[in-house]
Order: sequence, then structure tokens, then C-alpha cells
Amino acid sequence: MGNNYLGVKCPGCRGKFAAADDIVVCPACGAPHHRQCYAERGQCVFTQDHITGKEWRPPAGESVGENGSENEGRAQRETAKHCYRCGSNSPPEALFCQICGQSLTAGNTPPPSAGRSARPGGHTRGAAYTYHPYGQNNDEQNPYDQNSYYVISENEPINELPARDVAIYIGPNYTYFLPRFLHMEKTGRVIQPNIAAVFFNFFYYFYRKMYLVGAGMLAAFLLCLVPFFMIFWEFLPEALYQSGFAGPLEIPVDMDRIALYSRMFTGALILNFIFSLIVSLFANRLYYKQAITKIREVMYDYPAAQEYRMMLPRVGGVNRISVVLLVGALIVGFNIVGSILIFNSNLL
Repeated sequence: MGNNYLGVKCPGCRGKFAAADDIVVCPACGAPHHRQCYAERGQCVFTQDHITGKEWRPPAGESVGENGSENEGRAQRETAKHCYRCGSNSPPEALFCQICGQSLTAGNTPPPSAGRSARPGGHTRGAAYTYHPYGQNNDEQNPYDQNSYYVISENEPINELPARDVAIYIGPNYTYFLPRFLHMEKTGRVIQPNIAAVFFNFFYYFYRKMYLVGAGMLAAFLLCLVPFFMIFWEFLPEALYQSGFAGPLEIPVDMDRIALYSRMFTGALILNFIFSLIVSLFANRLYYKQAITKIREVMYDYPAAQEYRMMLPRVGGVNRISVVLLVGALIVGFNIVGSILIFNSNLL
């Protein structure tokens, strides 16, 4: 892959690409990086420019071709193997496309396609071809598939939407979601584990702007806290008496009832975790469906290409403010409920 970018500097380390370098390409803007530079950052150097839809171009004075030579670069392109899938060139000896992983052996011809259809704003949908994670011959091992999210072409169609647009909509951590979205589309699988959705529960869904799912998960969490407040209510008079805020108890604490509530609370927590685990298995699928739906809505609401690119990250992306507000609301809510219980206990 280095032959495609000889004479160009990596935007991460500013070192020139060599023929033997392991290079990955950002699916959002097409900028090449050393794999190590990209992995250390965890994102493209030009992530802040993705919101504008700006595409990467070689900087002035950096020509593509060995040692910056235009003639030698042209000779390399003439003898290179062309990939019909992403349109890039690879070295003559390459067995797979070094950008998208498509097999470059015999049979490297486009399969029957529905062609390309015009989209609002001058965008073009990718051709409807079959995706093969290891090229068309699955018996061959693809050496470029060690980290599949690095080799997805920016025009790779995901539900007839280019991966570039989907990446801009997703925003942070798009390298996690793109290959999973593509896998779900090509295989039809709906179950994928999502560890973050398990442990962060409803916070995760609000963070990813999946508000309806988040509200359901929050309601389930609050419901499982009911036994806890029942325990709190039973112990409250004794706690107030011990603290000197109330007189002696007329009725002793019912330990059998508290034991029952404790078992109910433990069971509720276990059920809530199981529920969260089950929903997390479909979290990526739910997010995939939401992303495709929202992108199409933006596409038709904002037909101008520039407006479309500007609105994608605003409609998509993440919502950190909602998580902060939710934490604050839970803290305030727990204090209000506790104050009400204490007040009512004093009245009794």
C-alpha cells in the first residue's frame, strides 16, 4: 500500500511513507496514516474537519509516487492492479486490495450491480455488490484484515449509504461501529455483544442519543429500587431515634419484613442486570437502524451537500450533556425521595 502514497507525509508523525509501511486510510476523509500512528490516536488526525465534509488531498509539494517522482509514480500506476471495488491501485504482486481487502486474483471483475443512483445534494450511492471479508475466495487469508475497521473504504455502501456518511454521523468511536454495521448488513445478524451498553446501562443509550431505549432502561432501573426504599422506610424510625431526631419507637422494627424486602431488592438487581444484558445484545442493531433512518432523514431534509454534511454530526454524534444532566437528576431525585420519607416518618 505504501506505493500509493510514496512522497506523502503521514499527518500523525509527519514522516514520509515508504513502500514497506503499513498504511491505513480514514473512511471518513480518506487521509492515509501509519497504522501505529492511527492506533495511538484512536482516530483520524483530521477528525475535527469531518464535520465540514472536507476530503483529504496530498499537500502542495507532496506528489504521490516513489521519491516524489511523477514519472515513476505514473509507471507504478500503469503496472498496478486496479480494484473495481474501491477504485484504488495496489502493487502488481498484491493478492488483495490494500485499502478494502478485495481479492485481486483471477475473477477481479465487478459482479452484477444495480448501478449507481443519484442522491440529493449531488451524492452518489455505492454500487450494490456483494461484500466478502476475505475477498471473493474465502480460502485465502487476507493479510490486511487484522483490524477490519481500518480497511473499510470511505465509499463502502452500508445500507446504500457510503461509510463516510455513516462515520460522520456516528462521530466518536466510529471505528468500532462501521465494521459491525457492515457485518450486520451483509450477514443479517442482529445479535452482537456490546460491553459498554451492559455496564453503563441507560447512560450509554442517552450518550448515543438513543433516548427511547434509554428511557426504558432508566424506568427498569428505577423500578428495581422500589424494594430499597421500602427497606429504607422500615429502618428510618430506628435511625432517627438513634440520631436523636425522634422519640423511642412504639412499634419495633419488623426484621422479617426487612429480610423479605432485601431478597426482593437482590432479585430486582439481578433481573435488571439480565435485562440490561439482553438489551445490550441488540444495542448495536438498534443503533444501526437509528443511524440509517436519521441519515436518510437528514439527506432529504437538507438536499444541499454542504448543509447535509453540516447537519450529519449534529443530528448524530454523542450527547455528553444529557449524561451529566441525568446524573444530576438522579442525585437530586434520591435526595428528594429521602427527604419526603424522613418528613413522613416524623409525622408518624
